[in-house]
Amino acid sequence: MSWVVARVTDATAEVLTTTDAKKHLRVEHTDDDAYIGSLSKGWRYYLEERTNHSFAPTTWDYLNDEWPDGSKPIEVPRGPVLSVTSVKYTTTTSTTAQTLAATAYVVDTKSEPGRIALKSGQAWPTNTLRDVNGVEVRYVGGMATSATGVLENVRSTLRLLVGSSYVNREAVIVGSINTKLHLAAEALISTFDARRYL
Repeated sequence: MSWVVARVTDATAEVLTTTDAKKHLRVEHTDDDAYIGSLSKGWRYYLEERTNHSFAPTTWDYLNDEWPDGSKPIEVPRGPVLSVTSVKYTTTTSTTAQTLAATAYVVDTKSEPGRIALKSGQAWPTNTLRDVNGVEVRYVGGMATSATGVLENVRSTLRLLVGSSYVNREAVIVGSINTKLHLAAEALISTFDARRYL
């Protein structure tokens, strides 16, 4: 079974705002605002990839070559799942995706990974799917319904990483203060790393 998760729409707000990052850095001028903002976004992307999470609400497409076996649920590998927009499938005899009725399934937003489970008496379609990406799930993933609601340990990790990157803009020497900051960041990351569920 082959699958991929593709970002459709990015979060509309950063978890660590430029204003918050500047307070941490004790930067009062505006000269580096764009640079600090790019560091915040870049490290957010890194942490999301590193932990297999979405932080602020982000729209994703989960694509799979086939349905789960039997009546097993679809497990969405990158979450947490806030909501499912649609479940679609494309057969070998059609170029247009068909939408599975929302009444056929229920969305589990509590589990990690998130799940799309069949309701009692329902079954996954038996039509022959196209060779690749026959099943398409569009969903919104995020730790919270807004960037401001994301866990403080995520924000603290971003502050450490943005701070060390802003002060040390070149390669770091092992054993330096910067390396110790990254070790502290790793300790924080372990508290929200979704890979521990896999």
